[in-house]
Amino acid sequence: MKKTLSLFIIALIVGLVGCKPDAPIFPDGTPKSDSYQPVTKDSYWKYNEDVAGATITQTTTMTGATETINGKLYYIGNTVTGQLSANSYYYHGGGKYVLRSSTVGGGITLEYTYLVDNITVGEKWTALLTDNGSINGVPAQLVGEIMEVGISKVVSGKTFNNVVHTKMLFQYNFTGTMETVQTLDFYTARGVGLIQMDTSGQGVVTSSVLSSYSIK
Repeated sequence: MKKTLSLFIIALIVGLVGCKPDAPIFPDGTPKSDSYQPVTKDSYWKYNEDVAGATITQTTTMTGATETINGKLYYIGNTVTGQLSANSYYYHGGGKYVLRSSTVGGGITLEYTYLVDNITVGEKWTALLTDNGSINGVPAQLVGEIMEVGISKVVSGKTFNNVVHTKMLFQYNFTGTMETVQTLDFYTARGVGLIQMDTSGQGVVTSSVLSSYSIK
């Protein structure tokens, strides 16, 4: 089912291919936040995404606005991919970091619980991908696992420290048993946010890497 593609690559539906990647630009100094997902107004993150040999650029900027959804307070970011613009919603509570957004064209709102910061390496969590637990009537879930904690990772030529590596399995229940249709590896740096996101599934492999950012 094609709608299982990651939020981060759905924009390809409109044919955004062959764009020149932005050169990495990173700020000097110590990050201004201890959070794994800063949400201060005007903070931004720019990513270069490689999808099947094509590169697109995606930028998310925090707006300073918030919205309460299902009793949880989300901070709103505006995500621009080519000519497309849409809101992304970020939540942190109970150790869980959540990204919520709607797919382009399909109008499906997905939630990725991509990090739980109060568990240890090897521990797992299971979370719903939608508010009602299904996508187009098919039960779906996300199974996450902490793979590495406190590592250093080089992204776009810059070394990031205090990084957590999480692996997530995007699963559907087609036949009475949950089956993995996509694997996602996220790398999140304390004080910065998401620095790299790799996905694979259904014959599609993508990599999205941070090329510039600013934490206000």
